[in-house]
Amino acid sequence: MSFPIRLFVIFLLSPLCWGQQPPSELKARTLFYRENPDNDRLPKTSGTKPGKDKKSDASKRTAVSGTARTPGPSGSEPNDTSAGPPKGTGVGDTEAKDSGAPATPEVQNLGLRYNLVLVDHASNKVIESVSPTHNFQEGDCVAIELMPNRSGYLYVLEQGSSGKWISLFPNPKLPEESNKVAAWAAVRVPQGGFFRIKPPKGEERVFVILTRNPANVYELQESIRKENGGAPSSLLAENIDRIRGESEKRLQTRDLEVDTVDQPQTAGERPYSVYVTNVSDVASDELSIGFQIKHN
Repeated sequence: MSFPIRLFVIFLLSPLCWGQQPPSELKARTLFYRENPDNDRLPKTSGTKPGKDKKSDASKRTAVSGTARTPGPSGSEPNDTSAGPPKGTGVGDTEAKDSGAPATPEVQNLGLRYNLVLVDHASNKVIESVSPTHNFQEGDCVAIELMPNRSGYLYVLEQGSSGKWISLFPNPKLPEESNKVAAWAAVRVPQGGFFRIKPPKGEERVFVILTRNPANVYELQESIRKENGGAPSSLLAENIDRIRGESEKRLQTRDLEVDTVDQPQTAGERPYSVYVTNVSDVASDELSIGFQIKHN
């Protein structure tokens, strides 16, 4: 599959002025690490269908008072999983039980970090992290590394030159693959592999969704399942367009902020890390971002 890169719905936004807080406090990266990953309880995806009270816009998100939060890790090396995420943040351990108690997945500064990386085809190891505007060459082996600051369900979708959207994660060819992700744990897409850049020249779109409430993306999940079953459907594209429209609104209203950090600021942080974080004064249980991958 040919695979390319340039940001496509990302607008670099100037910091908001919240009271007397200095601008540095409002950066997506700063708020990404301020989020406390404790008590991540998630509803299950199976049979999760939105009810009549499903949130339809940002105005229905829950207000959160400004409370002190324990900073997250400064950014562990994505390929080093020996330490693992902080205790109590594994998704499997924190998924909401069927106790009848309502899940409360909204958090203040839900965020996602991603990197575009070149991979050595022989060793399958990361060679380097590259700029999100990097122009890839034929033969390059590419992967995407993603890390959320809270646990959730991750979707990575790609639109090729044909215009058809496909799911990269979860992988349609691996029906048992779970798309549950843990706070501070890096995920590589494709898992355990890479994309090799092939002709013809062009660019493709990638769209990433992180949600803590699967009811928000029930239609998307169903459209992926139907596509996997071989039934042609326009539902996937329709759902992506809907979610993408909501993401653009959040960027324009500055509820969502994007920062690209060219040079690492802490040990383990890769160069050209892109942070996408909710910077609104209300809680959020979902965020999404799109970018383009360009190749010669």
